Amino acid sequence: MNARETQKQLLIEESELNRIQMGERIDAILNNGKSMVRDAKTMGWMASSAAILAGRFTNFQWGKTQAGRKSKPAYLQLFLQTTTELAALWLAYRTSREAKKDPPETESE
Repeated sequence: MNARETQKQLLIEESELNRIQMGERIDAILNNGKSMVRDAKTMGWMASSAAILAGRFTNFQWGKTQAGRKSKPAYLQLFLQTTTELAALWLAYRTSREAKKDPPETESE
């Protein structure tokens, strides 16, 4: 084997290593993207739950302070109550949709 053939073979091997490394980097980027999406869904779930909890607490407080009075709720109260109900509907819709769409994840390795 002469020097030119050896150099050609080394370049082919280096190209193959670069291809493998690029594939590993792409897999790592995709896994990070999936992780970010999963985290965003979790944060959305937490925000929905917090809105529901805040709305329920506010409704409880409103009923406690307005007991026996005949007055209209404030605009903020109506907003919080509506937000609470919408968050509950969204949470129910999203969980039912995801249950149909996503099979349970299993960790590999």
